[in-house]
Amino acid sequence: MKRIIFIILSFLSLASATVSAQQYSDPVRMGWGIRANIDINVPGHFRTNGESLKMFKNGAGISVGAVYTVPVGPYFFFQPGAGIFYDTYRYDNIVISAEPSGDKSTVDPAVRKFGIRIPLHFGYNLDFWEKAAVAFYTGPQFDYSFYGNVSTPDDIDWGEPHSGDLFGPYNQRRFDIAWKVGLGLPMNHWYVGLEAAFGLLDLMRTDVTFHENRVSLTLGYNF
Repeated sequence: MKRIIFIILSFLSLASATVSAQQYSDPVRMGWGIRANIDINVPGHFRTNGESLKMFKNGAGISVGAVYTVPVGPYFFFQPGAGIFYDTYRYDNIVISAEPSGDKSTVDPAVRKFGIRIPLHFGYNLDFWEKAAVAFYTGPQFDYSFYGNVSTPDDIDWGEPHSGDLFGPYNQRRFDIAWKVGLGLPMNHWYVGLEAAFGLLDLMRTDVTFHENRVSLTLGYNF
């Protein structure tokens, strides 16, 4: 992970020196920008032995970071970025048996994740009017979770801890890759966008497969 971050930062430094000498006529501003996302997390189903099982409810999250937009031809651009994220979602109606009474309860344990997110966008700007454009973009996104937790209600004694490490007993992986598609409206300094991320990696370390997906509303400012 340190090597990936070093490569991204080195590229951004080189791109900054290169683009400073270029002229770009699009209404999209090249260079540095900041982004804040409101995320709707859409966990996929658990799949095993050809069967599919809905295990999670949708959740919400936020992410913030910086991007650097580099022109790679008339109206085309490359936009690497880096930031942090906080994602949440819940299990869907898990039935557990309390101990020692044996009473059954239905709960929705919460899943929380915090980590770093590195998107690499390739896009095209379509002129809309003098100071605005429509930007279409796609590309991979790399996630690494520093923290992951599953928590259950405190009032249920079911013979297990009320919280647990998502990457320990719950067998999820920390590293994920998604493929993103997005539509943005750059307006000189300001930016509004809508994007979707489709999980490419199986996040489970068992014979069950599971992918995370996401839809995000993006607000930004370009310097």
